[in-house]
Amino acid sequence: MGGTPGTAEGPDTLEFRYSRQKRLERAPEIVRETYRKGYTPNKGFIRGLTATPGLRSIFFAIIILSAVVVGVTLFGGSSDQKTLNGSAVRLTAFLYGDSVYVSVSLKPSGDSAAPSEPVPVSAYIEGLDASGNVVAEQRVSGAYAGSDTVLRAVLRDYELLKVRCEVLFGDAAAELSASVDRN
Repeated sequence: MGGTPGTAEGPDTLEFRYSRQKRLERAPEIVRETYRKGYTPNKGFIRGLTATPGLRSIFFAIIILSAVVVGVTLFGGSSDQKTLNGSAVRLTAFLYGDSVYVSVSLKPSGDSAAPSEPVPVSAYIEGLDASGNVVAEQRVSGAYAGSDTVLRAVLRDYELLKVRCEVLFGDAAAELSASVDRN
């Protein structure tokens, strides 16, 4: 064993013989063609996203989810706005100091005719905490004569996260809910 480490002498050394030509002769046709053409990257963003069946399925899943998000955003009804007897009713709530200020706004919508005499409007407002328990409540009332009308209430803040309101407008009723804006 007269060889020194790192030399090709001695019985413990391995010989490595590699012939690219022989390897390509035994390779499948697609490998030989790829080697012959060389590396060709996918041309374009969409082709890169749809190059393989796995990427294609992920790409179409992203498209479908994006369409669902846009559809819900555009066509999903808002829980803080309703239309009652041709008037738009909207509930808003925000925190200021130690109180939550709640407003129920009534506005004429579009081409609706104003009522000939004032219509009684009342709102039963409930403040909900993180567990969904009612921790504050108040009833406000007024009259709607066809112009902008606002019913306001002030609730003590018991860490209210949401406000729920039942609005009685003439013979119609609606339930609205809104998150408390804490900014």
